[in-house]
Amino acid sequence: MNVLAYINEEEGITRLAGNKDFYYKLLRKVVDSKEISGLKQAIKEKDAVKAAEFAHAIKGVSGNLSLTLLFQQSGILTEALRKGIIDREMCRKFFHCYDKTVSAVKELVSD
Repeated sequence: MNVLAYINEEEGITRLAGNKDFYYKLLRKVVDSKEISGLKQAIKEKDAVKAAEFAHAIKGVSGNLSLTLLFQQSGILTEALRKGIIDREMCRKFFHCYDKTVSAVKELVSD
């Protein structure tokens, strides 16, 4: 897997004043994100408002950690959900991206 396609490690570490250990600690938390389970539940319940809140939180975390593709996909999803749109294909793309990002995180932090 091309980890760099999903994670801009250098930028993320820079955002944390060069603290690589802290950056990796935060990355590990992405793997067990409570926001993801909340997003899945809100989508299942067709609650676009609540789903948008979770998607926005994920967007913020992924932006701060420089998880580039997840940031992009969560932004797209957030905007759709804010308009009340729960699109199956858009959700599929988002969760696929999330799964790939988690795999990239696991690969990066296992070094």
